[in-house]
Amino acid sequence: DRVLANIAAVAPGSADHLIAQAYYTYYVIKDYDLAHEIASQAQALAPSDARLAEMKSWIERRQGDYDAFIESKRLVRSLDPRNKRWARSLITSLIQAHRYEEAWAELESVENPGYSERMMGVMLRAREHRDLPRVAADLEALNQDFGGNAPPDMLIFVRTFARDYSGALEALASVPDPAEGDRPPRLGVPDKLMSELQIRWLMGDEDRVATLLAQAHAILESREPDGSHLDGRAVLGEAILAAYEGETQKAEQLVRRWYREGARDWPERVNQADLTCQILAMAGAAEAAVDCLRTALVTPSYVTPFLEPYMSFYDGIREEPVFVELLAELESQE
Repeated sequence: DRVLANIAAVAPGSADHLIAQAYYTYYVIKDYDLAHEIASQAQALAPSDARLAEMKSWIERRQGDYDAFIESKRLVRSLDPRNKRWARSLITSLIQAHRYEEAWAELESVENPGYSERMMGVMLRAREHRDLPRVAADLEALNQDFGGNAPPDMLIFVRTFARDYSGALEALASVPDPAEGDRPPRLGVPDKLMSELQIRWLMGDEDRVATLLAQAHAILESREPDGSHLDGRAVLGEAILAAYEGETQKAEQLVRRWYREGARDWPERVNQADLTCQILAMAGAAEAAVDCLRTALVTPSYVTPFLEPYMSFYDGIREEPVFVELLAELESQE
């Protein structure tokens, strides 16, 4: 409030004053409609401010207006075309919106693409072949092109969906154990533990899975809710454990609970949608998993028709008629 008052005293009605008001309304009051209105007023005064256009895109994402969100991202990139961060952000948003041709066009316009841009190119080229081992091989080759410096979490993911579980465990071994002061775990359980649990479960290593499940349950049970978005993600953590334990009904109930409570925030819904489909599939809830995929394919999400259904998470329902039908539909559309 004091900062706003100081800006108002020095430059009342200025773009800076309006920007400060928009930030305050967005972050503190969380009135996204009002924040958008104020940001639009500021943008009329400062149309070339990339920082302001980026903030407006955040607000539009919170409002669930992904078309406006993408156009604001596109404006940010046009205002600062040499900044690869804006390009990556726009391409990612287009992929989430299932606008793959536009994403590819933007990707091709990036000068001197780095690791992230080339990685997205490998993923998008899977539209042509839907061959996960080929995707994994291309990503491994890309890692070597960059001196073996791919982030471990990317290697873990790539090798897991390529069903190279020993390779995934090798990549996981390079991840440091969580230390005091680290940021809170994404799903209520430390990421390294959750990653090993997933890999071991996919491998069918029942003894190690039982040990890891006990550790994960103990951590979740000791967790203190703090009213943040992480509370909702901890519900998804519980759902994952239920899936690994074969508790189909419980996993479905927890996923539904997350959609009621944790997914009210649009970015959270978009960023976790693929995970909810994977949980349902691993739990053996074929119809619910297919419904989840169908929804995620027509709303913003990371679920892509040319990669997601081919991942190992869906192997347990791959022969189910409802999943076979979905896959046939998706393949006939390309």
